[in-house]
Amino acid sequence: MVFDSFGGFRLDDGSVLSPDASVPCAARWHAYMANGARLGWLLFPEQRTQEIWRAGDEATDPGESLRSEPALALEGGELLPGLRLELAEIWSS
Repeated sequence: MVFDSFGGFRLDDGSVLSPDASVPCAARWHAYMANGARLGWLLFPEQRTQEIWRAGDEATDPGESLRSEPALALEGGELLPGLRLELAEIWSS
């Protein structure tokens, strides 16, 4: 599924977050992670890069962010084995 900036996700703690750019990514990811998210991607079409967020091993670990330049595909890794989304069509639109 793909969601635009008008969508909202109700989290276990009762908060609702949308995938918009008004909240800094780190703060938004920490809220998702506090509610059980283990993996997140943020795409930067202008730079054709992606930021990958992975939850740490401990609940207090803020996780890690890796930037991939140039980003050619999204991959699910150990959490979503076999998931691969080629980004060429997204970058060309």
